[in-house]
Amino acid sequence: MFLAMATPPDCEFSTASLATTHRMTTAVPAAYRLPLLLLLGAILGCMIRAFLVQHTIVTGPSMFPTFRDGDSCLVHPLGDDHVCRGEIVIVKDGGCRSIKRVVGLPNECLLFKDGRVFVNGHELREPYLGAAPKTYPVYKTRFVLGHQDYFVMGDNRDESEDSRVYGPLERRAIVGKVALN
Repeated sequence: MFLAMATPPDCEFSTASLATTHRMTTAVPAAYRLPLLLLLGAILGCMIRAFLVQHTIVTGPSMFPTFRDGDSCLVHPLGDDHVCRGEIVIVKDGGCRSIKRVVGLPNECLLFKDGRVFVNGHELREPYLGAAPKTYPVYKTRFVLGHQDYFVMGDNRDESEDSRVYGPLERRAIVGKVALN
């Protein structure tokens, strides 16, 4: 849709000079267009990776059947986000990163008894484990978590080295949440 604009008689207006000015200020030489687009794409990709999501490959059997060795997933860097029971997270223990599920939250008491997990005296329901899961302690049968502590375990309890081995993790050891698998 064109709108006709009336030009006051005392103003000189030339569409040719407007077009020339526009071309001069917005033109990018053809030789620079592709490298500039690639550079902008790389910068945008780095920003997305650093602040929004990261691609991760699962190694090992500790999260089977939820994840298999070699599966990929997208991880959201955690920052100050809240962590909930049942969420799958990336934890950093020493120099290694691993994928685990949050089972215990700050200020809770976990007890392992008869192949079951109890949180504050109530049996923990874990539908993601499948039929008749058994969870046995490794060294201790009871853990009392501090105000910044989380208890994480792999879904494949027989093959997972997790908080049953190395104890509760402080919040700062949880570095991301799995967004998609």
